Formats: sequence, C-alpha cells, structure tokens
Amino acid sequence: MRSLRSFAFLTVGSGLLIGVLLGLQSGSSILTIVKIVVVCLLIALAICGFVATTSFVNATTYRIFCTPEGFSVTSGKRSQWHNTVSYAWSSILETGYSEIYFRIRIAFFRVQTKHGCAFEVDDWHLDDFDELVEVFNAMTPHLGYAWKKQERGLRRYGKVARA
Repeated sequence: MRSLRSFAFLTVGSGLLIGVLLGLQSGSSILTIVKIVVVCLLIALAICGFVATTSFVNATTYRIFCTPEGFSVTSGKRSQWHNTVSYAWSSILETGYSEIYFRIRIAFFRVQTKHGCAFEVDDWHLDDFDELVEVFNAMTPHLGYAWKKQERGLRRYGKVARA
C-alpha cells in the first residue's frame, strides 16, 4: 500500500511540476497554471481514494467466539466470511502482546496454537480488546504467564508470571 501511495505522489507531483514549467515557458496565464494545479490535485485525490477503498475491502478481518471448551476464529474479507477454525483452550502454546507507535499507540494481541497463529488483532479495530485479553488470560492457566494491565509506564499490558 505504501508503494502505491508513493507512486501516486510521484506521478501527480511530476505531472504538476511539468505542467507548471510548460505553462510558464509557453507564456500561459496564471489561470491556466491554476487549472493545471487543480487537475493534478483531483487526480491525486482520486488515486488516494482508490487506494483507501481497495485496502478497506481487501483487509482480513476476524470474528472470535469464546466458549468454556475453546474458541473459534472465522476469518475472511469484509465482503465474505469463509474460514472457521475451532480450537481447544489447551491447544494454545503462547499468547503475545505488542505495540507500535505511529502518531498513536496501537496494541496487538496474538494467539499461537499447535496449528500455527490462530489470530492477531489490534485495539484500533476491536472495541473489546481488553475483554479479549482478560478472557484468554483466564482460560489459559496452563501458560506460565498472563498479561496484566499496567497502571503506569509506556506499555498498556505487561507479562507477569502466574503464582
């Protein structure tokens, strides 16, 4: 996605620069140059809109259902749901928490099972992120640790040993 945005910026920027230089060289009026700038900005807006729509439609989304016996994960694109996998709580080998900072903090929670990564979700797209972490902490006593919400510090959750 980043390369397409960069491509759009370079294409529009180059077109804008060439259009302004040609307009100035041919002795065109200021009105012509303003028209060139407006057209280039409209092209940039259209390309950015296309990139945003494409990434939204093609994003993989998860639906996670928890029961006393285990949990199931349904994954797919926004337009269609197709793959549902069920797991027992005992099949979880590891849970992970991480964060990235890009103007805001985005937290990620990942569950690794015997069959691979069951899911990785972020708190930006999941309203019940804290509840999900709590449920997986409660249902995985076989792991030697849990994720505890931090009162202070930079990280939202910290890994603590179980007693």
